[in-house]
Amino acid sequence: MIEKLLENWLDNINERGYQSAFCMGLAAKGFKIIHSTRHAPIELGKDIIALDNDGALIAYQLKGNPGQRLSLRQYSDLQPQIQLLKTTSVFHPSIEPGTPHQSVLVTNGNIEEEVQLAIAQMNQNEVNAGYPDRTLQTMSRGELLHLLRDVALQVWPEKVGDYSLLFELLSESGDGMFPTKRFSALLQSILTFEGKKLRSAECTRQIFSAAILTALVLKNFYNQNNNYACISGWVTLFMHAVALCERNALSVAGGRQQFFDLCVSEVSSLLEELVVEALDASSFVRNEMADIVFVRHRKQLTYALAAIYYLNRKTGELESNLEEIDVGSIIPAPSDIKIIEIFSEWQFPQFIFQYWYYYETLHGSESEAFLRSILSHLLAANNSRERSEHVFSPYYDLDSYYQLLVGDRTPGEHQHLARDRFGGRAWFAEPLLHLLVRANQKQTCKLFWPEFSKLHHICFDCSPKYRYCFPQSEKGAEVTLIPPITKNWDDLVSDSKDIQHSAPAAMQQYVLIWCLYLLLTPHRATPAVVRFLGRHFTRTWH
Repeated sequence: MIEKLLENWLDNINERGYQSAFCMGLAAKGFKIIHSTRHAPIELGKDIIALDNDGALIAYQLKGNPGQRLSLRQYSDLQPQIQLLKTTSVFHPSIEPGTPHQSVLVTNGNIEEEVQLAIAQMNQNEVNAGYPDRTLQTMSRGELLHLLRDVALQVWPEKVGDYSLLFELLSESGDGMFPTKRFSALLQSILTFEGKKLRSAECTRQIFSAAILTALVLKNFYNQNNNYACISGWVTLFMHAVALCERNALSVAGGRQQFFDLCVSEVSSLLEELVVEALDASSFVRNEMADIVFVRHRKQLTYALAAIYYLNRKTGELESNLEEIDVGSIIPAPSDIKIIEIFSEWQFPQFIFQYWYYYETLHGSESEAFLRSILSHLLAANNSRERSEHVFSPYYDLDSYYQLLVGDRTPGEHQHLARDRFGGRAWFAEPLLHLLVRANQKQTCKLFWPEFSKLHHICFDCSPKYRYCFPQSEKGAEVTLIPPITKNWDDLVSDSKDIQHSAPAAMQQYVLIWCLYLLLTPHRATPAVVRFLGRHFTRTWH
């Protein structure tokens, strides 16, 4: 079964889709990945640079030939790139200049006998000419399948229900949002979160194996160039790997460090591709997103992603070979954001990332006006007696809103929406107020306090801590804050400085992933998490 699924995947994916899985496979076998490129390679003709178990330097060039054979004509067309792969030296900070390297051409197709003969003749000519280091090795479909199968075997669905869930995920069209909750359910089932604790080596094997499974699940999303869905898949895997380490009291360093670094590299590349795509306004309108409601909210999500890109590039969490992108041409001015289109607190992490972007790029008064407008709308809406004005809780996303608009009463994930009540409660009023406190907006906070103190302020505290990494957790406690009618400013300032969050400590090393995770699971953006990230991204009065 595993081999058949891998074969189907390899026969239907291009090099962009299998590059990350290939890197994960090499790393799982003990190779050290020095460089994996997407946009502008450090060295011409070299997609991946690695050190094998003996420390030998290897440069790989990947070609997508799904379900086909590499023909002699195709090989001839590749000659310029192959020559660059073989003859140009590897220049990298961690590699001594002039170090010889082995060149490898990788394809997910088969290689025709005529091509194999041509490569053998070329290699013999290089040896005869006194250049044995310029020979070319190949890795085709069979060898690639063998590598990935060995890694994937470490963890694989065993229950009938898990296979059913896997086939559902593999059947996704790839042009919609990634099914994060269903993928999380699969990962929680196949990774060891129950029973005895894992040893370090077993934990490492499991997360690399899950990476191969993730690549399979994302096949259709890669083929549709659905960058946000691919980001969502890798971020979900990353968080479950952090959870596995946290649950087993293991660090994210050592043999697992490469896994986390490769995930960050892939997510960074996908995010950069998404931001570049967003520079073209027409990219907002395609497929089922053509509906005007979805266009507006897809744009809003893209603004937040562009803000995350800017903030993390500014702080160094996101490294790039490209020149810095002017995200100001993507994100509109604060005055152009239509606050009336707020339907759920699911949107609020998006607004918060935009606020931090505005804070860093605009005059303080403009960014603070944007923040005031968001908080003002939430306080007025959820203090209203009219249920139709209430802002949904962060557990209800765009799909919920769409169901409400079209009058869909089909039982399913959002069937409780019709009877849930959101008045008198808020999840994001507290962190928004604290951001204003940290910006020293004393008079503004004083004006907001009467309406703020009428609400119950809610967040969910996951327990044990590793369950913070799951989109849904049945274990933990809902914490409710009931503010006093009046409060001293100094006490409010003290509250705004509290950054003792409930997320695993490892997330502080991977802020980029953390930010993207909060877009997927806004209910994990607790007040303490928002305060922590606010201190990370901005310099404020308090």
